[in-house]
Amino acid sequence: MKKSTIFIIIFICAVLTAVFGIAAFLMNTGDPISLSQWAVPAALGLGVIFLLVFFLSSLKLVSGSEKLEAELVENRALQDESSASMQSVFDSLASGICVIGRDLLIQDNYNKEFANIFGLRDWKGQPLLSAVFTTWSSGQKEELKQTLELAFNSTVSSDEMLNDILPSREIVTVGALPGDARYVEFSIVRMIRREMVEQIMLIFNDVTLSRKMKQEEEGHQKVIDDQSERINQILQHDRGVVLSFFHSFTSSMESVAGELRKLVKGEVNDEIVRNIVAIVHGIKGEAFSLEF
Repeated sequence: MKKSTIFIIIFICAVLTAVFGIAAFLMNTGDPISLSQWAVPAALGLGVIFLLVFFLSSLKLVSGSEKLEAELVENRALQDESSASMQSVFDSLASGICVIGRDLLIQDNYNKEFANIFGLRDWKGQPLLSAVFTTWSSGQKEELKQTLELAFNSTVSSDEMLNDILPSREIVTVGALPGDARYVEFSIVRMIRREMVEQIMLIFNDVTLSRKMKQEEEGHQKVIDDQSERINQILQHDRGVVLSFFHSFTSSMESVAGELRKLVKGEVNDEIVRNIVAIVHGIKGEAFSLEF
C-alpha cells in the first residue's frame, strides 16, 4: 500500500473522530454528559489532523530542500565544466593572458603561455606590478598603476586610448643566462559588466624572435649603408683613383678569362694556375686598399 493511501486513511479516521466528538457536544441538550464523551475524541481527532498536516508540510519542505540542493549541485557542476572549457580555450591561445582585479592582484584566470613567458609557478594572488614588471623602473610602475586605476574607473575612454597612454608597451624579461632575455609586448582590455569595469585582462605576446630578426636585419643594412657611404666618399674625393681601379679590374678580369680559355682548351700547367691566382690576389689587394 502506498504511503499516500495510508495518510489519506489516517486523515479520514482523524476527521471522523473529531466530528464525532464535536457532534456529541452539539447534541447535548442539557443532559449531563461526561467530558470524555466529546472532548477526548475531538481533541484526539484534531491533534491527529494537526500532526498529519505538520508531517506532510515537513515532507514537502524536505522534498523542496532536496530538490534545491540537487539543482545547486547540478549548477555547480555546469559552472565547473564551463570554467574548465574556458581554461582550455585560454590555454590554446598563442598569447599569454592574465586577469587582475581592482587590487591589481593576479586572479586565477591565467593561461599556460603566460606561465611559459614569466615562469612556471602559482601566479594567483601575486601583485602584478612587482611580479611581472620586474625590469621596469619605479616611475614606470607608478605610471602603469595610474593608468590601470583610470581604466577601472572609466568606461567612457576606449581601450585603444588607454593602451596609447601606457608608459611602455614592452617588457624585457631577464633570463638565467646571458642572451636569455625575452622581449614581450602587452596590451590591456577591460572586462565591463553592468556598466562597471570589474576586471582587466592583460594580453602578452613574446616578440623575441621577431625582435632579433629585426636587429640582425638592421645590422646587415648598416653594413650595406656604411659601404655605400664609403663608396660615395671615395667617388666624391678620389674619383680618379676609383676609375683607375675599375679600369685595372676590367683588364685583370680579361686576363683571367684568357687564362681560363687556355684551361678549357686543355693547356693545363702550373704556370696558368699561378697566373690566375696572382691576378685575383692583385684585384683583392687593390680593393682592400680602397676599403671595398
